[in-house]
Amino acid sequence: MRVGEKARFLCMPEYTEGYVQLAKVLKQERENRINVAKGLPVKTIGGGCCAHSFQEEMNAQTDLAALHGAPLEFEIELIDVQTPNSFTKEPWEMSMMEKFREAPVRKDEGGRLYKEGKYQEALDKYTRALALLESVAMSPEVQDMGRPDRPSKLQGTSSPSKSKSAMAAPAQNGDSTTKEPEIDLSTLEALLQSCRLNYAACKIKLNDFAPVIPACTEVLKTDSENVKAIFRRGQAYSRVGRDLDLAQSDFAKLEDILERKAVPKSGSEWTELRREQQILQGKLKAHTQKEKKMFGRMFA
Repeated sequence: MRVGEKARFLCMPEYTEGYVQLAKVLKQERENRINVAKGLPVKTIGGGCCAHSFQEEMNAQTDLAALHGAPLEFEIELIDVQTPNSFTKEPWEMSMMEKFREAPVRKDEGGRLYKEGKYQEALDKYTRALALLESVAMSPEVQDMGRPDRPSKLQGTSSPSKSKSAMAAPAQNGDSTTKEPEIDLSTLEALLQSCRLNYAACKIKLNDFAPVIPACTEVLKTDSENVKAIFRRGQAYSRVGRDLDLAQSDFAKLEDILERKAVPKSGSEWTELRREQQILQGKLKAHTQKEKKMFGRMFA
């Protein structure tokens, strides 16, 4: 084929049975990319046995149901020709090892861009890293590792961490063989948490506060006293302005944590917290005055 040409492929009925499941996976992958860009948690495809899930999807998508047991025709247009490694792969095109290797690279690039004040470019890197890490975390192999009766490390996958528990063991006494590299769940979780926090920081710098809330909430699900997540979520609640009571609750919780950890009152943590509390108090006062005027007119 040449660029601009189209080709048609006809799949016979015996090869179309899995198309509905494939369409569902691709649809979920697209939705997850959008969710990650917005700072929303990704969704996993529902469970159930294959036959049950297949029947539910057939019932839900009547247009696809007609394909069951019928030939399926694809029309493919060649838009461009790119050499290997000259383009960015989508997560669904990559192996779990490729995703896990690339994610920390994008995270480091995001860190450098953030320090340079290039917040949108940094956000793009963190968004990419999150998409890759979430895809790894949702993979059946990693999900299975999370079971209490299974080991927390996955053999045969390269890890970006430099920790001893996640890297291949060096050869000793002239032995050329090395231990298989492995994914460590704690390493994966640490990368996810860091990228979510950095993603939230970029969003705040860009004055896009709504996506900060779900991103920080995901962090707090596994680290309920994460100071950065609590502060940034409270800041986002305050700036959005719809849930000022939740901002007040986050700041109160953060104040308690800082006191219990004996963080010096002269430190930057207290300084930033006091500044945000003052901003919040101004918003609460304005909201109270607005309510008084509204109710005053109602009962005048």
